[in-house]
Amino acid sequence: MTTWTKGDDAAVCLSYRDHGVKATPELIAALSHLTPGSIGMRLQNVEYLATDGARGLSQVAAQTREIWALVSAARG
Repeated sequence: MTTWTKGDDAAVCLSYRDHGVKATPELIAALSHLTPGSIGMRLQNVEYLATDGARGLSQVAAQTREIWALVSAARG
Protein backbone atom coordinates (compact mmCIF):
# COMPACT_ATOMS: atom_id res chain seq x y z
CA MET A 1 0.00 0.00 0.00
CA THR A 2 1.33 3.42 -0.96
CA THR A 3 0.99 6.29 1.47
CA TRP A 4 -0.51 9.52 0.20
CA THR A 5 1.50 12.60 1.11
CA LYS A 6 0.00 16.03 1.68
CA GLY A 7 1.59 17.04 -1.62
CA ASP A 8 -0.21 14.18 -3.38
CA ASP A 9 -3.51 15.27 -1.88
CA ALA A 10 -2.82 18.89 -2.82
CA ALA A 11 -2.19 17.86 -6.43
CA VAL A 12 -5.49 15.95 -6.53
CA CYS A 13 -7.47 18.76 -4.87
CA LEU A 14 -6.08 21.39 -7.22
CA SER A 15 -6.72 19.15 -10.21
CA TYR A 16 -10.31 18.56 -9.08
CA ARG A 17 -10.82 22.30 -8.64
CA ASP A 18 -9.64 22.96 -12.20
CA HIS A 19 -10.78 19.82 -14.07
CA GLY A 20 -13.35 17.93 -11.98
CA VAL A 21 -13.10 14.16 -11.55
CA LYS A 22 -11.22 13.60 -14.81
CA ALA A 23 -7.66 12.48 -14.10
CA THR A 24 -5.54 14.58 -16.44
CA PRO A 25 -2.33 13.21 -17.96
CA GLU A 26 -0.42 15.83 -15.96
CA LEU A 27 -1.94 14.60 -12.70
CA ILE A 28 -1.20 10.96 -13.49
CA ALA A 29 2.40 11.87 -14.39
CA ALA A 30 2.85 13.92 -11.20
CA LEU A 31 1.55 11.01 -9.12
CA SER A 32 3.24 8.22 -11.08
CA HIS A 33 4.02 6.36 -7.84
CA LEU A 34 0.25 5.80 -7.37
CA THR A 35 -2.04 3.70 -9.54
CA PRO A 36 -4.55 5.43 -11.86
CA GLY A 37 -7.33 3.65 -9.95
CA SER A 38 -6.14 5.08 -6.66
CA ILE A 39 -5.95 8.57 -8.16
CA GLY A 40 -9.47 8.21 -9.57
CA MET A 41 -10.84 7.16 -6.21
CA ARG A 42 -9.15 10.09 -4.46
CA LEU A 43 -10.67 12.45 -7.04
CA GLN A 44 -14.07 10.97 -6.20
CA ASN A 45 -13.36 11.52 -2.49
CA VAL A 46 -12.69 15.19 -3.24
CA GLU A 47 -15.89 15.33 -5.29
CA TYR A 48 -17.76 14.10 -2.21
CA LEU A 49 -16.32 16.99 -0.20
CA ALA A 50 -16.91 19.56 -2.94
CA THR A 51 -20.55 18.56 -3.40
CA ASP A 52 -21.37 18.22 0.31
CA GLY A 53 -21.94 14.50 -0.16
CA ALA A 54 -24.21 14.69 -3.21
CA ARG A 55 -21.71 12.83 -5.42
CA GLY A 56 -18.45 10.95 -5.01
CA LEU A 57 -17.03 8.46 -2.54
CA SER A 58 -17.67 9.04 1.15
CA GLN A 59 -14.70 7.26 2.78
CA VAL A 60 -12.52 10.39 2.76
CA ALA A 61 -9.21 10.38 4.62
CA ALA A 62 -8.68 13.03 7.29
CA GLN A 63 -5.65 14.35 5.42
CA THR A 64 -7.71 14.78 2.23
CA ARG A 65 -10.37 16.68 4.20
CA GLU A 66 -7.66 18.94 5.64
CA ILE A 67 -6.09 19.71 2.26
CA TRP A 68 -9.47 20.23 0.54
CA ALA A 69 -10.44 22.71 3.26
CA LEU A 70 -7.28 24.73 2.49
CA VAL A 71 -7.72 24.53 -1.29
CA SER A 72 -11.42 25.41 -1.25
CA ALA A 73 -10.84 28.31 1.20
CA ALA A 74 -8.07 29.70 -1.03
CA ARG A 75 -10.45 29.67 -3.98
CA GLY A 76 -12.86 31.90 -2.04
